[in-house]
Amino acid sequence: MGNKESQFNGRSDDIKTSQVLDSNFVKSFVELSDEDDNLGWEKFQIISILTNIRQYRLLSGLYDKALRIAKKDDNFFGQQLSLSLICDNRYSRATKMLQKCILQKEEEENNQNKFDESLISEYLHLARLQIEQLGDLELAESATLKAITLSSGTWLSGRCHLLLAMIFGLKAQYGNSLCSKKDLIAESIKYYEKAIELDPHDDTAHLYCALEYANSRDFERAKEYCQAALSLNTENPFAIMLLALIFTARKDYKGALELVINALNDFPSHYGLLVLRLKLEARYGRVEEALQTSHNLICFGEKIDQQLIPFLVMMNK
Repeated sequence: MGNKESQFNGRSDDIKTSQVLDSNFVKSFVELSDEDDNLGWEKFQIISILTNIRQYRLLSGLYDKALRIAKKDDNFFGQQLSLSLICDNRYSRATKMLQKCILQKEEEENNQNKFDESLISEYLHLARLQIEQLGDLELAESATLKAITLSSGTWLSGRCHLLLAMIFGLKAQYGNSLCSKKDLIAESIKYYEKAIELDPHDDTAHLYCALEYANSRDFERAKEYCQAALSLNTENPFAIMLLALIFTARKDYKGALELVINALNDFPSHYGLLVLRLKLEARYGRVEEALQTSHNLICFGEKIDQQLIPFLVMMNK
């Protein structure tokens, strides 16, 4: 184990940048044929080594040069370059590369008169990148609308509508749109209900629809959708928490506390449920129970800290 650890500690010296990005090396990497099992395996090993030792800057440089050396625009190298750029936290350039790959694939489809379902996933990937890293909700909405158009009649249509509903919900939350918050929430609910119509067994769509109804203060509808989400997935603590919060909004603190206590029998170490239980016990005047829950939360936090110590030590090496 010691030898292995020392090898990874010196990972910067294991693979030299000049060696990996050498033109001859990159050219041979581009020309490796996946049809040959041995050569395909060599290519896979090169990628695996760079990924495992977290050399994402080196990996993106390799794909960047490979893309330039390739005889024509290679969609595979472009996609892999965008993924390696995301791993290297270079999200703006990853977005541009992903958009270029999408445009290239659309041109190929138009020329060949065929449809590639992976294009839907790439649009969804682009939208998710904007939501999670860059906060460009307009570009995310545009990409998702294109995905919805392409996914009509496929199993991905429900997921596309679900993502669009989330985007409108985020717009309502952050208020960066000319539309009113009420209108944005209404749009969000409309697309959540469309997603549920397309995929009635998607508990995530039911849960988020319940959340938007709760945001619009329609607690009765929120309760209905939340209970539907729980009926589809009984092991979702977030749905239980939302239902408990809906009870508290309706001043039913006793019902909310009973729901949380029962849920903690199944999820005894769920931090969110423990915090909610503490607040409800304090609100309900159960002083001794609140003190015990506080003690459990402190013990839980200390346990988490102890579990993180080896990981933090490893990261600092």
